[in-house]
Formats: sequence, structure tokens, C-alpha cells
Amino acid sequence: MFGRTGENSPLFGILHSEETKTLMSLAKNKKVFVYSFDSLSNETIFYKSFNSCSDAAKELNTSNSTISKYIDKGRLFKKKWLLFSNAISSN
Repeated sequence: MFGRTGENSPLFGILHSEETKTLMSLAKNKKVFVYSFDSLSNETIFYKSFNSCSDAAKELNTSNSTISKYIDKGRLFKKKWLLFSNAISSN
């Protein structure tokens, strides 16, 4: 798939529906909240928010899809960061 362009591309001629385009746009532009996690004290501390996965990916030196995966799975990113699409309360 990689490097294949034009008629050789597996996506050649495929058109996305308006609904799919909207969903892709929302996923790309979802706000990202980053929290640091201290495993010794088991504390989660707000670090920074980003207006999109792209902005977060640039700051954290990774790809948009990696940011989305960690948000969806709720796993610890780079053994330090928790990523959310909504702010978490400090209760």
C-alpha cells in the first residue's frame, strides 16, 4: 500500500460519505488533555491541553493516530502521560 499512487493505490476511486468526512474531521480536531502520572504517589496532575490531536502529537513527538489510540485505550503514554479527550475532575 505504501508508495503506491494513482490507480495502483488500494484507495483509488473510493469516495467517503459526508458522514464519514464529518467523523474524520471530529476525530482529527478533538481536544486533548494531558496529565502527568506519578507512579510513586499515584497522583495525576494536569499538564496541558491541546486544541487537536495534531497539536498534541507535535508537542509529544508522535503521530496523530498514536495520540488517538492512547486516548481511546486509556493507557499510559511514554510511561508518564495520560491522555484524555475530556478534562478530568480533581475529586
